Amino acid sequence: MMQALGLLAGSGSEQESDSGYLFIAFRPDLVGTADVFNRRVTQLIERIKATPRRPGIDEIRIPSERAFRSRERALCEGLNIDRLVFDALVALRAPPG
Repeated sequence: MMQALGLLAGSGSEQESDSGYLFIAFRPDLVGTADVFNRRVTQLIERIKATPRRPGIDEIRIPSERAFRSRERALCEGLNIDRLVFDALVALRAPPG
């Protein structure tokens, strides 16, 4: 099904690449209440994460989960950046003169 939707985004055998990008945005509250949607998504994630893992797999992650964790960690712990980068950013902030 996803491959068929990819055809709408420009992928296919006539193209140089099989890659295509299709973004779909919708408001879940147009087809039901936000509470019901949130509860069902939570249940879906719980079922996915309860799937037995193969040997060597410690965790099943949902798309963006790692990025959300990284963001939270950066907000709590801050970021380490190179001194040259920091100095360049400070220089950009400084008023001219």
